[in-house]
Amino acid sequence: MSQPELVLAGMPLGNSDDVTLRFLSLARSADVVVCESRRTAQTLLKRHGIARPDADFLILDEHSSEEDVQDLLGLISAMRQILLVSDAGMPVFCDPGSNMLLKAEQRGWRITVLPGASALTLATVRAGINGAFFFAGFPPRETAERRRFFQGLGKRAETVVFYETPYRTAKTLEEMKQALPGSEKVFVGIDLSGENERVFRFRLAEAERVAKQIPKGAPVIILDRTREERNA
Repeated sequence: MSQPELVLAGMPLGNSDDVTLRFLSLARSADVVVCESRRTAQTLLKRHGIARPDADFLILDEHSSEEDVQDLLGLISAMRQILLVSDAGMPVFCDPGSNMLLKAEQRGWRITVLPGASALTLATVRAGINGAFFFAGFPPRETAERRRFFQGLGKRAETVVFYETPYRTAKTLEEMKQALPGSEKVFVGIDLSGENERVFRFRLAEAERVAKQIPKGAPVIILDRTREERNA
């Protein structure tokens, strides 16, 4: 008996029509869909004419334990093809799925990755970043650790990109202002690719003023350390 195939596929970020034909084909043919939220995955598929019962969706989210992952793998090990998605963007990268991927690989499963939307790529392209940068993930939650995180960004020379939760954007900008020089160039992209997409460019010294204009939404924040004048 051949080993199962685990297919990791990107989900749309801000526009539900940003899916590939290959994704839709697999969403129809896969034996099961492993997802963060059944409602999110099911709603997207229904929009594209794919109706699947609740039983076809299995949950893997940030609260899933090591034991949950083992149980999930045992449940689907006899299946032919498993589709793994997150709520938005690519699974695994700053999202659940890493443990499942590595354990499936150890079991000899075939692993396939479908290209898809990524907030990191969207933000760096929209910001005009065409060289090296450092991706810092999400800032820590604890106050002292956050302070060290932002102070650490000041020790780096290259452009820095990081994610933040929608309700912390203003607080994050204030913390950055306290830890970094006011001359730092900042780019903030909110709900990129969505109908409510907003983009802000400013110096860190202006953070307090700009923060009042930034709506609640999923942000990507960039400390843009590229030169003022870029080659054409």
